[in-house]
Amino acid sequence: MEENELGICDISDREDLYAPRFVSPKELEGAKAQFQKMDPNEAKRSLYLYQVELSPGSVRISKKLREPRTTREEIDHHKEKMNYQSREAITNWSKKSRAAMVARICSLDYSQMLSDPTRPGAMITLTYPKNWEIVAPTAKQAKRHLRLFRQRYKRAFGEELIGLWKQEWQRRGACHFHIFCVPPINVAFTKWVSDTWNDIVNSPDQEEARKHLEFGASVDYNKGLRSKNAKQVSIYFTKHGSANFGDKEYQNRPPDLWIEQGSIGRMWGYWGLTPSIIKTEISQSDALFVARTLRRWARANAKKRKTTVAKINKKTGQITYRKAMRYPRYFSGTLGFVSVNDGSVMGAILAKAIDTCRR
Repeated sequence: MEENELGICDISDREDLYAPRFVSPKELEGAKAQFQKMDPNEAKRSLYLYQVELSPGSVRISKKLREPRTTREEIDHHKEKMNYQSREAITNWSKKSRAAMVARICSLDYSQMLSDPTRPGAMITLTYPKNWEIVAPTAKQAKRHLRLFRQRYKRAFGEELIGLWKQEWQRRGACHFHIFCVPPINVAFTKWVSDTWNDIVNSPDQEEARKHLEFGASVDYNKGLRSKNAKQVSIYFTKHGSANFGDKEYQNRPPDLWIEQGSIGRMWGYWGLTPSIIKTEISQSDALFVARTLRRWARANAKKRKTTVAKINKKTGQITYRKAMRYPRYFSGTLGFVSVNDGSVMGAILAKAIDTCRR
């Protein structure tokens, strides 16, 4: 490139670089049609209902009782007998919730949000000033700030703020939000985000308010260009959210100040998006075959990650822990899910594999 010659940045050339490919419900229905229907007699003999659930970015194997054995009266009596208590306060981000987030993000229909090549996704980050204990002493207050930000976006741009959000914490204990959405692409929007968020937080310290106005919010368009399907959206969002048990696990630990106030509420969510899941019934033997196939496929495409491994001294019984690189576990039983680039294509491949196995 010659001196003083202008280059094409990602945003300027987004129509050529950004080519989204999101699976439609029609494509999922087409994959479902390739699975052979179960024999009615076999279905009657089976105690459980096994299903393959196809979504834009995942394939799941699930099961449930074909006929519930208990009535509502029996459930209420059991709760009373066991001294049933309501749901406990949320004070951390469990493994189950982390897996649920990935599964839900992969199953959402992003066609309305990311189908326009001229408007790729972006990550908005909203942080708090140094005196965060004053402006956001509770989780409820922080969620109120997030709700106000969404309301002001609608008033300013005449459209709903559609996207995903994740709550995290810095080492100092301050909360911050990541919002993956499709905002307007201009410099004025970045300034609007900073001004609006600073006004919502409204720090009483003038010096902290000045710093917060300058550094309290950011908009990143670059990585949004990689979000071309549901799985890539999941990878981008979860990586940006540092959903792991490694060196950045502190980002998922709420401060003691919030925990003392009770439940911290949900740590992730989505706005204006709906899941797109197509289900088809299969036999127990086919469910086991699909689970084994997906387990092998996932392991072949997975990368090792750092995890904590326990070791027991057989002589003394002492337990020690060490860090080691291990492959993630998929389908420890028959049930589970894997993230894929195209749920309809994977569904069609599994249907063909089942048919070939039967023959």
